[in-house]
Amino acid sequence: MSKTATVFVLDVRSWMRAERVRAEGDADGLLHDAALDEEGPLEPTFSEHARKLVALKLQELIIAGRKGDHVAIVLVGTQGTSYWNGGTADGGGSLDFENLTVHDYDPDQPLMRMPNIGSLRCVLDDTQQVCTRGDILEGILLGIFLLKAHCQKLKFTKKILVLTSAGGSLTADFVDPIIGRARELALDFQMIGYGFPEPGDTTDPDKTANAETLRALTRSIPWPGRASDDDINEVASPREAMESIDRLKRKQVNPAVLFKGDLTYGLNDMQIPIRVYSKTMEAKVPSAKKYSGVADSVPVSERPAYGFGDVTVKTTYKFVHTDDVEAAAAASSSTGGDARAGAPERREHPDAQEIGEETEEHENGGVPNADDNKPINAFRYGKALVPFAAEDEKAAKVETAKSMKIIRFVKASTIPRHYYMANTLVVMPDTAFGHAAKMFSTFIESLFENQAVAIIRYCRIANAAPKIGALVPHKKGYGLYTTLPFANDIRVLSFPSFEYLTADMPVAGHGGRDGGRDGGRESERAGADGAQRLAASMSMAPSTTTRSASGMPLSGSAAPASSGFAVPSNRVSQGVAGTQGSTDTDETGAERRVKHKLHTRTVAAADALDAIDALIDTMDISAAHLTHSFNPKQVFNPVQQYLYECVVHRAVHPESTELPPRAPRVVRLVNPDPEVVAQAATAAEKLKQAFGVEKVVVDDSKTAKGIWADRAARAAAALADGRGVDADGHAATQATGGGADEPAATLMGLTQRVVTEISAVDPVSDFRQMLSRRPDDPDTDMVDLAMQQMAAMITQLIAESLGSAFYPKALDALRSLREECVRHTESGRFNAVLVRLKTELLAGGSAGGVMERHKAFWDVVVDAGVTLVSVDESHDSTVTAQEAVDVSACTGVAW
Repeated sequence: MSKTATVFVLDVRSWMRAERVRAEGDADGLLHDAALDEEGPLEPTFSEHARKLVALKLQELIIAGRKGDHVAIVLVGTQGTSYWNGGTADGGGSLDFENLTVHDYDPDQPLMRMPNIGSLRCVLDDTQQVCTRGDILEGILLGIFLLKAHCQKLKFTKKILVLTSAGGSLTADFVDPIIGRARELALDFQMIGYGFPEPGDTTDPDKTANAETLRALTRSIPWPGRASDDDINEVASPREAMESIDRLKRKQVNPAVLFKGDLTYGLNDMQIPIRVYSKTMEAKVPSAKKYSGVADSVPVSERPAYGFGDVTVKTTYKFVHTDDVEAAAAASSSTGGDARAGAPERREHPDAQEIGEETEEHENGGVPNADDNKPINAFRYGKALVPFAAEDEKAAKVETAKSMKIIRFVKASTIPRHYYMANTLVVMPDTAFGHAAKMFSTFIESLFENQAVAIIRYCRIANAAPKIGALVPHKKGYGLYTTLPFANDIRVLSFPSFEYLTADMPVAGHGGRDGGRDGGRESERAGADGAQRLAASMSMAPSTTTRSASGMPLSGSAAPASSGFAVPSNRVSQGVAGTQGSTDTDETGAERRVKHKLHTRTVAAADALDAIDALIDTMDISAAHLTHSFNPKQVFNPVQQYLYECVVHRAVHPESTELPPRAPRVVRLVNPDPEVVAQAATAAEKLKQAFGVEKVVVDDSKTAKGIWADRAARAAAALADGRGVDADGHAATQATGGGADEPAATLMGLTQRVVTEISAVDPVSDFRQMLSRRPDDPDTDMVDLAMQQMAAMITQLIAESLGSAFYPKALDALRSLREECVRHTESGRFNAVLVRLKTELLAGGSAGGVMERHKAFWDVVVDAGVTLVSVDESHDSTVTAQEAVDVSACTGVAW
């Protein structure tokens, strides 16, 4: 890991605060704050913007946390003078500069140190006492002396970043010494100029002359990263500088070898020495660490720069003795501990580094400081915990050897894209072996020629869980290894077919519940067609085997059965009309097809496909808009970036109660490009029209939340007036307790759901709720509707009963219907239902043989004593008491 020494030379003279960075040409807000004032974006001063740039660079170094990153901050234009005066580091005498300050200079400390929060606070503090004096060339020369004295003969990458305006005076005698020493140190020199006038500008001749001097100085210092001598170092503008460092960079990780060994293949274990590195790996959001509350009491001036507030967690164990396992489980559930009797209790003792210790006393019974080896692991088996000792776990592990072995070859097209999972590894030849590069290159070239991939069995270390992956050839001469799933890792999901979107326009037909036998026949045909298509897509033709130039077997056009990969059908629009566009006829020859419930297409299939293609073409940035091409290397995770910004803000401003706004320049990287969206607006509108897409306006009053709120409001008003509340929250017509049939305000009445149709789950409850609630439509007779549905539900329960499984529920429903018919003086309705039910059960009736199979239910009805409603029970009945008892003789009862 290389070491880096960076000196920031920051011009803080008073005119840096007087001028502002202009907003012209900054539509993306790169140069300005996210907050807006009444006149537009806030324009920062030169000083504010320069400090922000340095702060961003310091944040990058602090986040990386490398011990080899050392910095120093030189402020030019301070009223006082404080810097290292150890001479020119080559015996040239002491330095005699004025109005220069090196941040946090301490003669007893190294000249340059790791950046910390104090460095950030110094840079962002714009309240320092400054003046108009000071020479930026003196600050640059001081920075060179600091670098040479600190680095000496150590291998450091030396950098200087200068942020200045062209104002003030310059000592021209310092130009040549700066150029000579910068070349001697191979210095990476960068300058950012604020308000530099254009060459030849006569508005301020002194400022123009200073700008030309600083430009000439920058061009004279070679840029270490230049590709050729023609690549000249130039003074960067604020915008160019912000484009390069405005986003927090990820933590740099040096490539580490994950696997060093042999790539084995063939029956004779032919080997190629290789090395494996990580190519892609998900960067995790940093987790929060424990912070000691004791540390807050320490004055800020006494806090160390590093490690302050760290917490050390010590774990001890204690056995809890109990005679009742359930009591132990109950006690554990309330405290979050272990549910087993006699299980060790874990306690954590945080202590603040250099501050003190926070400890907890064991006050409850038991043996404290139990042996740490006593607790063992356990695995769940159903609801039970099965203890598994360390010896068992060791014996259960699969013993494997460290290896990367080729087990077969398949065509690249046979592996579905969604099978590639986990991180990507780079497999390269081990350059320590002269023959490795030639063998591996031949192997990768052979895979390319045959459009094949190698299936690899990979164990990174000995006794590690084996993985199966695919080694994909790359055009640069190395292989990319990606893990493939086992059968346990694959989730099988079923989705409805969307082929109807591109099929011929269907005509209206008879389907669903009203389609009768024709609709059922069409469903059977559609199911058969779907099964045939599924079988065709999963069929594998006999494979042919070829051999590459290196003699390795490669599967042919179809994957062999042993490869485990089926060739899926990727048809979207081809041949679809032949399946769903075909004409089905019933026995009368009439053309019938069912329109899909999601089918809203209003144009022909070809026009719909053209509309989709047009949208894709207008939003394609790979060809016509190369400057906007998507490059993951330039897209940073906005969640991680904003988290770092918030952490930095809290570190610099601990007393602040607010967090900084989210920077638009970071968020826009993962949002649609406004320019691309604007040019695709016409195509998107045509696509909406082609499929009849309309925005659905959600009526909040019809949602569950709105219904509950409406009920609660009605109930509260009714209770305030002293009235009762029905099941729907409506106020009762009489005062509470005034009528026997009026429901009182109860919790059940306020919380029960709105029933509009009787279900087979609880038909009795649904029936009674429908009878008790007020209909939404005043013209709807809720009693009549509920009784019709209840009669139909009784027949349905009997017909769908498996044996006598639903007989009890059907009998309860029949009794409930009889009770409510008597109460609502609808005895004739119930009598007709009972007579019709008897006829269907004993004689077949309109339901045919379905009800005849349930003749036993009529015996259940007779044994339960369910009879017709007589005149003795309801005055509107026409059935005598004798006729009601003799149910079998009541075949002539009229409706």
